[in-house]
Amino acid sequence: MIHIKYALSFYRQQILKILLLILVFFIPLQLTSLLISNLLVLYYEPLGIPSFGLFLGTCVNLLMICLLQMPFIHMVIQDQIGDGVKVKNALGATLEKGFRVYLWSLVYILMVALGTLLLVVPGVILAILFFILPYVVMIEKEKGWANLKTAFQIGKDNFLRIAGVLLLFGVIQWLLESGVLVGSIMLVDSFLVVAIIQMGVSSLVYPLFIFLLTHMYLDWTGANYDLV
Repeated sequence: MIHIKYALSFYRQQILKILLLILVFFIPLQLTSLLISNLLVLYYEPLGIPSFGLFLGTCVNLLMICLLQMPFIHMVIQDQIGDGVKVKNALGATLEKGFRVYLWSLVYILMVALGTLLLVVPGVILAILFFILPYVVMIEKEKGWANLKTAFQIGKDNFLRIAGVLLLFGVIQWLLESGVLVGSIMLVDSFLVVAIIQMGVSSLVYPLFIFLLTHMYLDWTGANYDLV
């Protein structure tokens, strides 16, 4: 409960900075993900394998989810060490560690994709087990495969907690986006407009989820600077 209270309080305090990050970072990446995903489906549909395009599009979306978390993770770190939360510092940390997060996210997605292709359940388990990998890269000073080892250990020890957070926010986001979808379809008939509206809702919910999981991560790893 303490983590939820912190995430809600921090979200309210930093709302203007969150909106700025959404505009300059979150939305551009989301639009890129949407474009690539749809192009993949359109490319493979004439070949008679649209499901493969959808699968690749899902991998792209998962990659974007890993990357989108970076500046919001750093916001919590700034707050916890008492440096003051600054958008430029969050973006600076994202640029500094972004390539490493990107590389390790590719490893994560490859594992999830292979697990999903072999049997769906292993893919889901791996997705939850190593979901914390971007947090390890952003927060810890691990090198090489130690990042994967640390993520595995934290994921194994807190598997049900991570699964619970993902489920909670998945349900919340689904309910909000479903409501927006129904309302949008009644008002507009453009798929792009509806997708952008849904993206806007997602962008407002997502930082709260990252704040919560980052705060929990710091508690799990003992780096609980000021969990009050």
